Amino acid sequence: MGRRFTLTENEDLRLPVVTESNNLLTLIGWLISMTFKPINPETLGPPRGYSNGILTEVGGRLLFVAGQVGWDKDQRIVSENFVEQFDRALANVISVVTEAGGSVDHIARMVLYVT
Repeated sequence: MGRRFTLTENEDLRLPVVTESNNLLTLIGWLISMTFKPINPETLGPPRGYSNGILTEVGGRLLFVAGQVGWDKDQRIVSENFVEQFDRALANVISVVTEAGGSVDHIARMVLYVT
């Protein structure tokens, strides 16, 4: 069973990177570590049990943005209207990217799920 990690707003998590060579774990992988910084803009309200984004800087900056919905800072859906919810969800994605120091020009890929 794996370990569970909980991060506070300003806490970094360091995890070892493990490599496999000829089906044997090498010690080299344990010497390299990645730092993960949670990104949680105030405009999205406090997350409960997740982070809106995770930033890592190994060989460059890479941001993973959690699924966003069309809600405001108080975590209330902004409207029953699909277009308004979609607009807000995209604005929330941009908010996470901006909080991490990026801009819309830095978004390389997005996956959208519409239900």
